[in-house]
Amino acid sequence: VNTPGVKRAEADENDESEGILLDKVKAKAYRGLAALGNFMAQDAPDIGYAAKEISKSMSSPVIGDIPQLKRLGRYLTKHPTRVYLYQWQPLPDKISGYSDSDWGGDRSTRRSTSGGCIMAGAHLLAQRSRTQHVISLSSGEAELHAICACATEGLALRKICVEMGVACDLELLTDSSAAKGIVMRQGAGRVK
Repeated sequence: VNTPGVKRAEADENDESEGILLDKVKAKAYRGLAALGNFMAQDAPDIGYAAKEISKSMSSPVIGDIPQLKRLGRYLTKHPTRVYLYQWQPLPDKISGYSDSDWGGDRSTRRSTSGGCIMAGAHLLAQRSRTQHVISLSSGEAELHAICACATEGLALRKICVEMGVACDLELLTDSSAAKGIVMRQGAGRVK
């Protein structure tokens, strides 16, 4: 396979045979492999989303969760090694945070996923793929939560740079004009 994970089809989620709990031995093996995928995702940005989706069902894995785990395994078998080349670059004067989200991507809980990364020039400093804690009522709200998460991590990394003696600015980048309009607004306005 060429991708580590995909969203489940709606037909798969509604299939009753997919919702049968795994027995204790298989559930323990599932949890161990899910934890391993989660551990690997810290250094492999390409499997972050797949590892997050697999880890969501660690408490009570069902038969329908196994194909996602197998897909990640097939992807890792096809791409066993990764090389991240951090070439020499001049000291960057800004840190760039990229954020995005999918609105209501989890069909069972209707929660969105925030994703993004923080870059210093061409170097990746941090990446994330997390399920949002709130149920967003619009795509603009989901994007706003993603921007806030990116800003939080970016400010923390900027503070670390300042403590190391490197002065830099933080730049946030998003593809949502609605969320950008809310963030750029001054004062409370009409947004709740």
